Amino acid sequence: MKRLRQILDSLAAQFSVPLAGVLLSLAAVRFYSAEFWGVYVQHLLVVGLAGALVNMGSRDFLLRQYSREPRDLERQLAGSIKGKLIITAGVLVLLAWLPLGPLHRGVLLLWIPAQLSWQVFEALVQYRRLFRQAALIEILATVLLVAALAFLKPTLHAFLLLVVAGQLLKGVLYFWLNRAYLAFPSLANASGTAFLKAALPFLWLALAGAASSRGELYLMGLLGRAGELGQYQVLANFIHSSHLMASAILLPFVKNIYRLRAASLRRLERRFLLLGLALAPLITLSVYLILRYGYGFHFYLVDYLLAGGIILAFFAYVVRIQVCFRHNKASYVTGIVAIMGVVNVGLSLWLIPAYGISGALAGALVGQVGEVAGFYGVKLKNTHQR
Repeated sequence: MKRLRQILDSLAAQFSVPLAGVLLSLAAVRFYSAEFWGVYVQHLLVVGLAGALVNMGSRDFLLRQYSREPRDLERQLAGSIKGKLIITAGVLVLLAWLPLGPLHRGVLLLWIPAQLSWQVFEALVQYRRLFRQAALIEILATVLLVAALAFLKPTLHAFLLLVVAGQLLKGVLYFWLNRAYLAFPSLANASGTAFLKAALPFLWLALAGAASSRGELYLMGLLGRAGELGQYQVLANFIHSSHLMASAILLPFVKNIYRLRAASLRRLERRFLLLGLALAPLITLSVYLILRYGYGFHFYLVDYLLAGGIILAFFAYVVRIQVCFRHNKASYVTGIVAIMGVVNVGLSLWLIPAYGISGALAGALVGQVGEVAGFYGVKLKNTHQR
């Protein structure tokens, strides 16, 4: 019963972020417009890319370190904070000089460190299994923003500043939850450069994953109009939520993957493919109803077919990724994700100017199908002997 509660809390934490995105985007579109939301997403993309650089994909690295050396949490946390502050300083200097066009430079320079204020504790929160608290904090910050949109009717600039304030609120609450693990002597003595060197390999996987799963979204921000970007980001958020669902369904079986025989693993892979074939049409139909009658968005039929294909592709390879990890093929996984990220970005760069949202979805689908082929093309020696 305790294990089930932990799994449910973990799922709540995973789905709180996309749920928060749905609530906020729906409020912005209903109270303002898709263009208003699109401009917000343009800022969000810059902050997201900066966050990927600052965090270096270090969440998995820190979870591993915390598990290996639980008595050394203070020093490891302090080292990660100092290392991330070093990168943040460099990112802020770069943004201060880059030509950012219509983006609010001052807001971005505030938003990035505000986001860091809670992200430095993200791995520790997961290690301590504070999933319920994380979900409640995420929803609280979002509800406050939705209330501000509904009752204060802020300008775009004021709304962006409210978003920054929401990030700081999350930072204060995360700090309070983890205050026992912060010690000033540890902060003074920890080496930020040592953390950066140790976590660097995880950065490549994080950036490759961002290019593979979100590359076309960034290109929409560069090549598309704000209204198109806003609509596509909402659709992409629902697609990403379906990927989270697949991962959540797999979660109870992950430990077994490292013990199952080849025949049992193939059976599990087939079951997930069949599950994807059953769920992808239902999820796609649900997304259509929400976007059509909730947001008032109108997409082409081909857009929904492409979205359904992206959802199905993830169900097809989600088990195989874990099988690759079992056989120490993490570098191969990174390579496939990176290659397909380049393919996604390249195709999207070609297709988006001509076909807009349909082109972005087509590029994403080709990348996903390529990952299916790549993951199933790897040769796994000495497979499943137990």
